[in-house]
Amino acid sequence: MKIMESDGTVVLTDITTEQLKRIRQLEKPLNTRPKLITRKQAAEILDCCTMTIKRLEKRGALTPIRFSARRVRLDEAQVLELARTGIQHREVTV
Repeated sequence: MKIMESDGTVVLTDITTEQLKRIRQLEKPLNTRPKLITRKQAAEILDCCTMTIKRLEKRGALTPIRFSARRVRLDEAQVLELARTGIQHREVTV
């Protein structure tokens, strides 16, 4: 692989397929962290109260990210997925 700079641009020549795959993997966006929202924001998205959000966390429907005992955030993508798909209810036998 040869790297040549001309006018501030990098030109790669004689690249193998394996090297091209590695370069493309490096080009993926580095900002892959999830967008975190508060319980109150999640409650607004799901149109419920914050206690319902806590119950959903307890059931395992939402995964809380804890920074401290009081500072809890949720992954916005997970909340939106829950809003779109809903929750599977358990069958209750009497």
